[in-house]
Amino acid sequence: MLRTVSKAFTTVANELIPKSKTVYETVAQHKYARLANASYYFKRQAFVKEFLKEMKETKDFQLDKEFSNEEVSTFVNLKTREVVVAYRGTSNIKDVGTDLMVLTSTERLSFRVRSSLKLMERVLRKYQGFNVKSTGHSLGAMLSRMVSNSFGLESHNFNPAESIHGSFIKQNAMTFNYRTHYDAVSILAKDTIRVPTKVGNEATLESVHRLNNFYNKRANRVIVDGEEM
Repeated sequence: MLRTVSKAFTTVANELIPKSKTVYETVAQHKYARLANASYYFKRQAFVKEFLKEMKETKDFQLDKEFSNEEVSTFVNLKTREVVVAYRGTSNIKDVGTDLMVLTSTERLSFRVRSSLKLMERVLRKYQGFNVKSTGHSLGAMLSRMVSNSFGLESHNFNPAESIHGSFIKQNAMTFNYRTHYDAVSILAKDTIRVPTKVGNEATLESVHRLNNFYNKRANRVIVDGEEM
């Protein structure tokens, strides 16, 4: 009798407990999420260097100080001739003003949008012949998306904020928007690549939105259909 009850309990429990599964994510997702994260640490470049060294695809990127400040970091890889302009998300009271403009679909009038467009013009003039891309998180992801679409560049945007007006704008084929499940900030983002929230980050809206949902230091590289994941 006890054995039968135990077996029945185990059967029910197995049905109720979510099955674990292997999640395959692209190397590009982890690479550009790291570069987007680095934009939050402009004043801590020693940390940034060590952080980028942890992944072979980011270890050779160097900060170009001419095109970097507390709002944006421009990274250059001379070996691969790749430039990545990483836009920082909301971090201070000034950014809240831009966030409010996003809510009212007037973001194109904001200083951060205008300055981001001007900076990319300068980057493209200096790095002719390089593969220039952009990335960012949250508000920074929206800036990345807007700038890359204006110049026809590839962009990797993580939990991007989006206005009602922006959600109707056609994006170029090289726009990659990544969104975690249940993220409220990116709810209007178009054509998103859905990414599972990292275990332990499901508790609050803030933790679901975090950039560290998109890369994992313990991730193992595997080959799936001929592509490294």
